[in-house]
Amino acid sequence: MKLRPIAAALLGLLVVAVALIRVHRVVRGAPTMGGPYSSQPLALSWDDSQLAVVNPDANTVSIFSVAADVNNRVAEVAVGKEPSGVSFSSDGTQLYVANRVDGTVSVLSNYPSWHATGSIAVGTEPFGMVLSASGKKLYVTNTMSNNVSVIDTTSNQVTKTIPNVGPLPRGIAITHGASATDSNQVVLCNRLSRVTVRQWAPGRL
Repeated sequence: MKLRPIAAALLGLLVVAVALIRVHRVVRGAPTMGGPYSSQPLALSWDDSQLAVVNPDANTVSIFSVAADVNNRVAEVAVGKEPSGVSFSSDGTQLYVANRVDGTVSVLSNYPSWHATGSIAVGTEPFGMVLSASGKKLYVTNTMSNNVSVIDTTSNQVTKTIPNVGPLPRGIAITHGASATDSNQVVLCNRLSRVTVRQWAPGRL
């Protein structure tokens, strides 16, 4: 008779363990549908295998292989003046770098090895960048222009400039839902401590 309570307890532990595993899988799987949620001076690729770090004093970007905790630097690439933000494309084959002094976003490719392929003119003093959930749109804050440039990552061209986002926008973050759509809520952090929240419907930008 004593075996029944023990069996029930073991069954309860098993149920809890399965639930925790499922939660862990959901959390681990979330970045594959959107990658980073905010702008940073360093960025992980969406599969967590690569790390990019801006070097503003050297005007370069360092790329590391971090798969399986190996942590090897594989490249250091020259970009524009005073790089401030960096973002990987959704497949990890391209890298975008916001250059504050130049007013450009450098585009880097990893084929056959990491190198600069060109630059995209944006506003004055670009600072933060974040990708939409689908990875097809890159939002760039232009600090001294008080606007946001929207870059189509399939063509690497600015398709729209969002004006009047508040004084001195710098940081930028984006929400990612359960699916890889571009119906996102974007949060801007202005240098004068004002926070702007915008929500854009699919196809609007």
